[in-house]
Amino acid sequence: MTIKLEDFSKHTLRQWSTGHQKNQSYAWIGSDTESLFKRNLKHKKRLMKKVPKDVVYRTNEYGFRCDSFDKKSVILFNGCSHTFGIGINVEDTYASLLARSQNVPYHNISLGSSDISLAVSRSIYWLLKLKPKVHFFQCPSSARVGHYISRKRRKEINFISSAQPDREWPSHKLDLMLEENMEWNYYSSICTLKQICQELNIHLICKTWTNMMQPYPQGILREPIPLEEEIDTARDLIHAGVETNLCLFKGLLKEGLF
Repeated sequence: MTIKLEDFSKHTLRQWSTGHQKNQSYAWIGSDTESLFKRNLKHKKRLMKKVPKDVVYRTNEYGFRCDSFDKKSVILFNGCSHTFGIGINVEDTYASLLARSQNVPYHNISLGSSDISLAVSRSIYWLLKLKPKVHFFQCPSSARVGHYISRKRRKEINFISSAQPDREWPSHKLDLMLEENMEWNYYSSICTLKQICQELNIHLICKTWTNMMQPYPQGILREPIPLEEEIDTARDLIHAGVETNLCLFKGLLKEGLF
């Protein structure tokens, strides 16, 4: 039986197409928690000196950290928490810097803890809806697996992921985390995304976070990796900080991707 992509997207992917709560402003989200912030201020004072203290997360009408989808965009970004910009303000993310450097509007449908299949299904749904000229896809770790779930409450995120520390991965689904299954999931997801972008005539740029964070020429960082005590981090001391995002932006720009 052949199913049209538009029908599949409308009836199957639609239920998983949203992000956080709609049209909200958050002070804390994901691994960037107030309790962790206070604990780090007390016990990791030196590392906390450079991190942004006032971070705001604003979501659009579909729960994503970007402008309204009523506005036309040229670039659609997707990925996990790194591209979402956990622990830094949206204007400091490499996605925002790239779009502004090209003087083009953009949307960002990244969500923290996404695995490759969750992220690709989001991409397919919104590529069909938004039809950007460029899709920048930051590939989540291949060592991560997730699946969609039914929300018990509207405020809950609609998927479970092995990257979520507060979630106990069901024992009957541990086979999904076998290396063979994860590699196939990764390969098939990327092949699907490439095919969809080709059919829609959308320029696809795929980058893994590991590759992006490697020093040039293997990756895109142009500066030497700093000593551990000098690493630039976001407010949660886990994700990339303002300076690192700036370096990523400069490296991507020099690659001539846009």
